[in-house]
Amino acid sequence: MARFVFARAAALEARRGRIAHGIELELARSLVEVAGDRPAAVARVRRIPPGIDQSFEARFLEGRWRAELGDFAGAAVAFGRLRDEVERAPGLAGDRAAAVAVLLVEAAAIEERERGDLQAAQRHLGLAMRLRPRDRAIGASFRRVAGEAARAVKALVPPAVEEDTSVEEPAPSEPSEPEAPSPTSLDALGLLQEEGALSEDAAATGVSEEALVDQLAARVRADPSDHESVLELADVLERLGRHLDLLALLSARMEEGGEAVRRELSPRRRRVLEALAFQARAEGKASEAELYEMMAAAEGE
Repeated sequence: MARFVFARAAALEARRGRIAHGIELELARSLVEVAGDRPAAVARVRRIPPGIDQSFEARFLEGRWRAELGDFAGAAVAFGRLRDEVERAPGLAGDRAAAVAVLLVEAAAIEERERGDLQAAQRHLGLAMRLRPRDRAIGASFRRVAGEAARAVKALVPPAVEEDTSVEEPAPSEPSEPEAPSPTSLDALGLLQEEGALSEDAAATGVSEEALVDQLAARVRADPSDHESVLELADVLERLGRHLDLLALLSARMEEGGEAVRRELSPRRRRVLEALAFQARAEGKASEAELYEMMAAAEGE
């Protein structure tokens, strides 16, 4: 009955040359809830144009229903349009911002659960954090997904290829002055410490930095609340340039620690995100750099 009423109302508005977008949205919901007709519901919400109040929910519902139909590629496109709507929307605030943030969080959950797309989930959660910067649940979800995404990116990095030492070395030449480091290098930006530098403890005991990482990581695994070991491990990872590992470590500690821990580690996490963004841009990975930059910007809010 409700479906018939909404359909009749929509038809009358269309006959008068108007499209009642709110009625279209309710009709689409009825098609799913009463008739289970998701394809027809998707067609209805697709008629709702961008830039109006109903656009956010229309794009979200299209994405959710497409995912339920198994059309994950179509769902990703719809959720991408939802992000575009949020980016373009001027002055979202108050209850409206809270409602849109809920849609973004649910979209992130679908992207992660159904598609395993952690980067897309991060983008949704990053936008949700802009709308609700003091929402601890959104912040916790963002940090969790960020840590998992960092570990996933690290897993995709191929192992370094060992140099062929069998090639004869060229004859020694006159020593020349070393080139000055590029002013745009990571060291010049102060984002990284010198790789391979031994800590005082490592130098005193004769333990290599890599071995020290293993020792400290074992301590942290045994007691994740061992904050001193976490900080020491973070220092070593930074010296070694293992920034994805460092990001995962800081994200996990911020997730498990209290507010004081989050305040202490947040600036450090932002620095490593900026370092990763710079490195990604230097390697021509613009989309990856944008992701890290967005995460760093959200960290500073």
